[in-house]
Amino acid sequence: EIRTHLTDELMTSLTPTAFIELHYSEVQGAKKRIADRQTNHQANAQLENVKSKAKELKQEIDGVDTSSSSDAQTLKTLETERDQLLLELDRVNKAIAETQTRLNDFPIAIQEKKKELAASINQVCRQHRQVNDILGSDAEDLQLIADVDQIRLRAVEAIEKVL
Repeated sequence: EIRTHLTDELMTSLTPTAFIELHYSEVQGAKKRIADRQTNHQANAQLENVKSKAKELKQEIDGVDTSSSSDAQTLKTLETERDQLLLELDRVNKAIAETQTRLNDFPIAIQEKKKELAASINQVCRQHRQVNDILGSDAEDLQLIADVDQIRLRAVEAIEKVL
């Protein structure tokens, strides 16, 4: 029906567009497959490169393992023992220093605590003087406020009725 209303020139112009629209999804699928293949090719190349490097490293490790001797193992054992002894010596030296510091700090700490105690006692005395007895309770005061508010509301209603 639409073709009868279109001119030949317009039909000639629209035909390539219709062809492109018809094959658009096929073209997009082909482009995606090409991109996926390129990605796979790159991933395979990287995989082969990593495998090659891993084989080289394995060969190097095997070479080092075969070339090591009992002297190298003895050296490692002695170095490990030395490191452990140094760590233990460091731990003991730190414990000695901490204990000595605590012993030296006891008189100062006691003096500071005495000053803090005196300050706390003074503060308690000052605050005790500031505490006043207040008659009634919060509930009574809230009830009074509510009662006055009700009176105010009734007065406003009366004024509104008069106006």
